[in-house]
Amino acid sequence: MERISENIMTMYNQSSNSAANVALESLSLFIIMPGSILASGMATFVILNTRSLRKHAHNLLILSLNIADLGVALFTMPCAMISVFDGGKYLTRNTNACKVNGFLAVLFTFAIPSLILTITLERFLVVNLSQRFPPNRRRVYIFIAISWGTSLISAILPLTGWISSYTYIPTTRHCSPPWLDPVFYVAGISLLVVEIPLLLLLYAAIIYNLKKTGTKLKKTGLGDKSCKECSATGDETTSPPPSVSRPLEDDPKVESETVHGIPNVTSSTEGTVVSSSGVESKTTRGKIRANLKTKGRRLFKQKSFGARKRQWSAQRRVATIGAVLVITTIICWIPYLLVHLDIIPLPDNHWFGVMTMWFAFTNVLLDPAIYTFMNRQARAELQRYFKNLKISCQLKPCRVQLQHCIRGED
Repeated sequence: MERISENIMTMYNQSSNSAANVALESLSLFIIMPGSILASGMATFVILNTRSLRKHAHNLLILSLNIADLGVALFTMPCAMISVFDGGKYLTRNTNACKVNGFLAVLFTFAIPSLILTITLERFLVVNLSQRFPPNRRRVYIFIAISWGTSLISAILPLTGWISSYTYIPTTRHCSPPWLDPVFYVAGISLLVVEIPLLLLLYAAIIYNLKKTGTKLKKTGLGDKSCKECSATGDETTSPPPSVSRPLEDDPKVESETVHGIPNVTSSTEGTVVSSSGVESKTTRGKIRANLKTKGRRLFKQKSFGARKRQWSAQRRVATIGAVLVITTIICWIPYLLVHLDIIPLPDNHWFGVMTMWFAFTNVLLDPAIYTFMNRQARAELQRYFKNLKISCQLKPCRVQLQHCIRGED
């Protein structure tokens, strides 16, 4: 029986290792692998080397995602490249190498959907429930620990041999536990049925909240603009009104009890007369104080509106980056899950299976590239590094020539 299975495996490898297959698979992976390493390395370097990026808790989750992508590019893709040329013979014959390859592949690959979920959940808490859950680095550290902890447990389980084991999968070109094993089958179905709809629902709530907040800010801005126009035309006075020069008793609305209750009021034989100078000075001071308070409130509202608008713009930019990351991850991984969970059965699934694996590898290239080029500060830091590198390369011949002149050489 074992000899029959080996013969079937040999025939499968011969059919999948034709010259056309090897050329196409190696060429496409040769494009994806260096690009993934370069993009993940640059994104990780920019966040670690820029203090203003490191101090934001959200960027720590992005940093963890970049590290997971870099791990896939460094430890999974090279083994897949070797398997393209030798048909998986090295990983099939070396059990320990297969276990190491499978452990690293599961560790970094399983961390990606966990980190994407925590990034989305963190955005939801900050945007939709900001009063109860303000930005908190401790919560981000807990999310990172949970993501890597679950991924580590998933990578250790097949090493024990109790639940599953690492085997070479021809359609993925590297070692991993078979998705049809009960535990990993449930995990894959959970990704399709639970996590992907949850990601879409959370981002739908985030977008709805940001849109509602933007509408309120727009109305507030229009109201402030109308108030400014009113004050400019003179409809709203900010200077104190003229003081009252006549006695309060001449006003029929003021009763005698109120007049006698006011200080600085003197009684005469003909009636009650209010001391004009005392009441006038106190009234003027009260009006000025009230107008200053009104001006202060108006300035405070203008400043708070500007701060809220800047905060809303920043949240919208971060949410846009997160939404693009979620969409690309879903698009890149759904074909892989549908094929390897046998939801879409194919008679000869080698070509389609390898294509879905390479498509999932493309997500490793897109994640850091999206963050680096959509984040304005990260993009500015990269431009500054490349500009300094270009200047140093241009100055290098000058330094060499100067050294030759100092040494007296031609």
